[in-house]
Amino acid sequence: MATKAELPPDNEWTVFYPIYINAKRSLKQGRRVAVADACDNPTMTEVETICRVNLKLPTKAEPEAMYSRDYLEKGRVRVAIKTKEGKLLNDEIPSRMALWRAVGRIVPTIAKRGKAPGNGGKKGKKNKKKNKKKK
Repeated sequence: MATKAELPPDNEWTVFYPIYINAKRSLKQGRRVAVADACDNPTMTEVETICRVNLKLPTKAEPEAMYSRDYLEKGRVRVAIKTKEGKLLNDEIPSRMALWRAVGRIVPTIAKRGKAPGNGGKKGKKNKKKNKKKK
């Protein structure tokens, strides 16, 4: 990873809102990639972890930042993909679009995704109503 002196100022880093790769959103609502490259409801934490750990890119999470088209969507991640001189930090990620697509493909593979919170992924008991005969 590049040293802090080699990185551009924070305001020049790529901005990544999780809504950019949310398959449940339309292009008008802010999705930036094809549905095939998107995933369902990514979180800021997942995006930040994938960029930092899997893609080995410097990141800064901004949990209070709000998406301009939907102010209820909180959280964004700033990601550095190039040094001050323009050298790529990860050869597989040459652009913002490549970053969004890569993260969108990795998010569904995260181990803790897919389980229902609180019950360990087990299905709940169904309440069955018994038919009572009326007299």
